[in-house]
Amino acid sequence: FFSFLMWLLNAYLSYFTARPGRDGFIYGLILFVVLLYSLVVILADGEGGLGVLKVDCKMPIPNIKWSNPLYPVDPCQRTRQTVLLGLTLQQCDFGRRLLASLLFSTVIGYQRASPERPAAIRLLWLVA
Repeated sequence: FFSFLMWLLNAYLSYFTARPGRDGFIYGLILFVVLLYSLVVILADGEGGLGVLKVDCKMPIPNIKWSNPLYPVDPCQRTRQTVLLGLTLQQCDFGRRLLASLLFSTVIGYQRASPERPAAIRLLWLVA
């Protein structure tokens, strides 16, 4: 098992030429942070989330004289929460939409990819 891990580490570090230790660590750290925040966005409470990470916010709803009756004015949507690693519920909603667009654009790009159009997946990621 240890030899497999060493082989995996050497294969990963072979992608970096100048300073493989430093660059591999930085890229690995960035990958870890992106995956951690993606997991928080998916598990967050709110519309479309799984609701595993509950937000305890009991702020009163402000009484606005000229508010839009179809738009829910909730101050908890724009309050940063430590359980969400400093994100707001609104940012988690935006993150879920971004992850869904990446997933669906990958599926559509893979379906459209052919030998004469090899860049379909990258193009649809850019469009998403």
